[in-house]
Amino acid sequence: MTWIKPPTANTVIATLSALAMLYLLLSLSGTVSLPRATSQHDQEQRPAFYLNQIQSHNFNDSGELSTYITGDSITQQPTDNSSLLSNPQLDLFAAGKKTWSANADSAKAYSHSDYIQLSGNVEIRTEDGYTVLTTERLAIVADKKIAKTQSPVTLLTPGAVMQSNGLRVDLRSKEIVMTGNIRGQYDAPL
Repeated sequence: MTWIKPPTANTVIATLSALAMLYLLLSLSGTVSLPRATSQHDQEQRPAFYLNQIQSHNFNDSGELSTYITGDSITQQPTDNSSLLSNPQLDLFAAGKKTWSANADSAKAYSHSDYIQLSGNVEIRTEDGYTVLTTERLAIVADKKIAKTQSPVTLLTPGAVMQSNGLRVDLRSKEIVMTGNIRGQYDAPL
């Protein structure tokens, strides 16, 4: 039988000192703000935390980079266990290479989910810049490498502009399926 030794007074003091120093450094740096709520209602309405100038690297089961997310700030909402990102930039990877990039005014992500809802001036483009999609709302299911919307969307490629009332994109194969009231203009090369 293995016995676990109780912590010594020095270990407890050192741990508490380290936590106090970490809190002080984060508070002074402006990186983390821990809001103080005064009532139960305030506690439910206030964010659990927020961070400025965020960067997040997400890896797949094989340990390869799958998404890289940056943004001005992220605010965690305790009421629905979601996080709100301000000015997010998402880079999606496959086999270690960046394949798509997306940006928007804001994004909402839920804990324990690969679902991200981009909102406001959404733009998603292939890494080579050949294909650009613009819309006001776009859902990305990062683990399945799918993007979709039921909002009006514009697809721009060299020499062509297409519009529709929605789309679904397979981010792996780059297959784009436009849905509802599809219209477009193609300029044939001379």
